[in-house]
Amino acid sequence: MQKVIKFMFVGGINTVLDFLLFNFFAHVLELSIFGLQSVILAQILSASVVVPISYILNRHFTFSSDKSHKETFVHYILISFFNAWILQTTVIGLVVYTSHTVGILTQNAFVLDNIAKCCGIALGMISNFFFYHRIFEHKSSKN
Repeated sequence: MQKVIKFMFVGGINTVLDFLLFNFFAHVLELSIFGLQSVILAQILSASVVVPISYILNRHFTFSSDKSHKETFVHYILISFFNAWILQTTVIGLVVYTSHTVGILTQNAFVLDNIAKCCGIALGMISNFFFYHRIFEHKSSKN
């Protein structure tokens, strides 16, 4: 249970930072490139900043590991970027697209984008905990 609480604490810090960056990129800078909606690009950029920070915090605070950074970093980054760039971005895109298709919340992009972000984060948190636990908690292959 203590590990779950630590994971939630680290996740909370990362989530606040992720939301701040996401909204900064999507609604302050209104970034768009290669035809990507600002919300999709904002998700990719915010994840690019938050994932390495998440690795450091989870490695040193949440999970105990006898594995070297070399053994954990690549797996962590691959899983995290899959969750953040593919899984969460897909959920965000689907929620925004569906909302526009049905005509819900289309007048308030800020609210819609943040609801979509919440949906993506919820799914990503479940996936992250399962995979992070496997990365950090299993014994080193050198033992």
